[in-house]
Amino acid sequence: MNCSKAESLLSSYLDGEMSASDLRSLREHLNGCSCCASELEGLRRVKSLVGSMGTPVMSEAFEARLHDAVFGKPQPVAQPGFLRLGLATGLAAAVLTLGFLQFVKSSKSGHMVARSTPESRNMDLVRDQSYFAIGDPISGQAPVTTISNGGR
Repeated sequence: MNCSKAESLLSSYLDGEMSASDLRSLREHLNGCSCCASELEGLRRVKSLVGSMGTPVMSEAFEARLHDAVFGKPQPVAQPGFLRLGLATGLAAAVLTLGFLQFVKSSKSGHMVARSTPESRNMDLVRDQSYFAIGDPISGQAPVTTISNGGR
């Protein structure tokens, strides 16, 4: 057995967790190797010191804080999805309300657009053609002016 293999088995040796064949090989190695025997003695001292330390005593306040931190009730956390949904719903309701109020206001003032009749469609067609003859309002090439339509 080499030193590397022996060092990997020292903790198992101290804990009594070795097979009979590994135990016999390790004892033979320790009898012939002072480095590994010294390492074994160092591990024995550490194990003895740790065993003699005892269990630390915690204050009741510390135990309570620890218990609450580990097992306490989780604090409610605002779900970002619900927040966004609420804002979107509120905004949609506001837009619909404003649109409805605008509709009611325009219907009371008499500025409702009447349904077109075949005669008015012809007039609208003439008016629309006059817009295009003057210029394109979207591109800004010419100003848009309406053609007077008598009493209309």
